[in-house]
Amino acid sequence: MSDKKYLEPQNGELKANEIVKFFDNVCNEKGMKLSKSAKRTRILEFMKKLSLDEKNNTCTLEDGRVVPIIVERKYEGRPVYCYCNTANAPKEEILGAFAKKFNITYISQKPEPKKEGELIAQEVLHLLDDIKVNNKKVTGTQKRARTIWLFQHIYKDSQKNICILSDGNHIPIIVKRTGENNRIGYFLNSSEHRTEVLRAFARAVKCTYLEDKENDITPEKKKKGELTSRDCVKVFHEVEDCPLSEISKGSKEKLLEWFNYIYYKRPDLNKVRLPDGSQVDVFVRRISRSQRCVCLNTSDATIKPFVLKRVAEISKSKICLSNLDLSNDDKKQLYKSLYILALASDKSTKACDKEYYHAYAQKAFLASKVKTPCLTVDDYLLSKVNKKR
Repeated sequence: MSDKKYLEPQNGELKANEIVKFFDNVCNEKGMKLSKSAKRTRILEFMKKLSLDEKNNTCTLEDGRVVPIIVERKYEGRPVYCYCNTANAPKEEILGAFAKKFNITYISQKPEPKKEGELIAQEVLHLLDDIKVNNKKVTGTQKRARTIWLFQHIYKDSQKNICILSDGNHIPIIVKRTGENNRIGYFLNSSEHRTEVLRAFARAVKCTYLEDKENDITPEKKKKGELTSRDCVKVFHEVEDCPLSEISKGSKEKLLEWFNYIYYKRPDLNKVRLPDGSQVDVFVRRISRSQRCVCLNTSDATIKPFVLKRVAEISKSKICLSNLDLSNDDKKQLYKSLYILALASDKSTKACDKEYYHAYAQKAFLASKVKTPCLTVDDYLLSKVNKKR
């Protein structure tokens, strides 16, 4: 800024922190929407940029006057600061012109408060599946960010932001509301027509609305040792396509489909019988980092080998024990599993089953770190039998 004589701020002229509430869709260079201090800093950057561009820093008012949008002001002994020229011109026209210069949204009045039942993107994440970026399904933080972006995208597209109700009436899918802390946001228009609006949103963005989860209760938190489909990719090889698959997919996607298929569609298959005759669930539903997921019931190391074997049977896959990590399993449970696996091997009639139980027992024996000179599980169990005689 030059060393010219500056006026002091006049009554009615507004600084960045005073006008930030009037603008929306303020983004950084990467197109990410900003809020709070980052949004205010960006607005100030725009003001400084415009004040330095004399030709661009003008607007024509409705009364015909051509006036600057941003003016530079200075108190004696203080640095120069940028203000909106809202003392001698209508605020709506100046702020509206400023918004047009930088392709942001000017909000003359705040939207009405959110209604009961209207939902932000984060509140429906568990009901939406197949959210994609560049044709690749995303989860976790990426899924949340993408869904928030989709809310904004649909709101701005008047042709897509339409939900047709059963009676033929049209309502918007996404609405802009004033939410908590007096902040403006994008909400699903679900106060009265929740199901219809969610279906319309899913169609508009080409994702899946999981209606069967609507009345779902919050599951338990994921326990240590329980395995997600992602955790199992290296363990299960040659996984066959799930009956629900329309096209052949990669191992990770196949396992995820099997997990969901058995848990949600075929609960009759979601059991495995243990050597003592009892039955336990193969798959359990959990919540992990706010995301609901189906996991293997493997928090107990004594039932883990039988759960894994059952998954392999269902998906007609092969278990790669060399890729199975037992180092974090409970050592006492691993030790107990040696005897359970030996019992299972004795009861088995198939050579392949005996081979599996023996190989798993050897891996569990090494992972349990039993203090013994024995190098194999066979020698160790035999030594225990000999001591009892």
